[in-house]
Amino acid sequence: MRHGSRMLAALLVVAAMGVAATPVAAQDTETLSVSFPSEDGSLTPYTFMTGYPLMMLVYDSLTWRDADGVAQPWLASSVRRGDGGRRVTVKLRDGIRWHDGRPLTAADVVFTYGYIGAYSHPRFTPQLRDIEFLTAPDARTVVFQLRRASLGFEDQPLADVPILPRHLWERRAAPPGLPVGSGPYRLVRHVVGKSYSFRANRAYFKGSPSAQELRVPIVTRESDAFSQLKQGSLDAVPVNLPAGAIRERTRRLEFAEGVSYSGTMLEFNLARAPFHSREARRAIARALRLDAIAGDKSGPGAMATAERGMLHPESAWSSRATLHRSDLPAARVAFVEQGIAPFTILASSGDGVRLEAARRVAKALRGVGGQVRVEA
Repeated sequence: MRHGSRMLAALLVVAAMGVAATPVAAQDTETLSVSFPSEDGSLTPYTFMTGYPLMMLVYDSLTWRDADGVAQPWLASSVRRGDGGRRVTVKLRDGIRWHDGRPLTAADVVFTYGYIGAYSHPRFTPQLRDIEFLTAPDARTVVFQLRRASLGFEDQPLADVPILPRHLWERRAAPPGLPVGSGPYRLVRHVVGKSYSFRANRAYFKGSPSAQELRVPIVTRESDAFSQLKQGSLDAVPVNLPAGAIRERTRRLEFAEGVSYSGTMLEFNLARAPFHSREARRAIARALRLDAIAGDKSGPGAMATAERGMLHPESAWSSRATLHRSDLPAARVAFVEQGIAPFTILASSGDGVRLEAARRVAKALRGVGGQVRVEA
């Protein structure tokens, strides 16, 4: 029997490099095979876990981020501000349809935002706090009235919240079967724990995707994914690698790089001792020097730490105050006083950046007397 508490790994705000490796010969194909590191449920907005990119193959949002990370109209044909920034008017594109052939209208948008407001979602519901109310004056117009001129509203929630088909979700629960959205792909097969299969939406308003079939096998280890890539059974492998990592380049492989904008956090299991105690959590925090974990050039992601909070320190809206300070002597005393039992940090074996972050956290905690192990 295993004793001690479990923590789900992840840790500070680090912008890791998102890297996709692809065979040179697999650029144009009817069928594309891309691995994913874990099973992710039925891929509806209320059942996905880490697979937001997969879920958004099925659904659409009102805006979408371009290559520079700036939200641009997507389902919307235009987004305009009024009333000193407190009124946002969204015009929908004409002729958009759900996968089952029914039209997508402003009523679906009003329903979606009302549904997410009524049935809490940890990612989407907090983004709606500035919405006072919204209306649909006609089938292609949605008007958001805001409590204040919410900065970034075009990005969150408009570029993040997937629009739901009212005719399938109005009975409150996620509809049975495979999800129905308006996105570029439809999920046609899901073998739990093994794979997802998508088929292109040929009637998509942006045009049919170039790959007509998308196979997504679940490959939990990066080493296995790269092996399958080299053997030719996979066409692409999305991975997180530390910035500047040396990668094998061969005649058969190409690498496309981009900043993932993903954060890494250390999350506690508050339902079990010792982390139901605030003092125990503070002891962990005092033991962690974020720059030693992620801020140097050899660290996981080698990017920004989060001493000033969750916003990137270069953001104009980030805190000017330091919110996190390590205190190793105080951490050593607290570990003894709190009697913190041995515990485990969980990290994904398919994410090298977060796995390395978890190992560095464990090392730091052992340095102040903690008995910690990492489980991938």
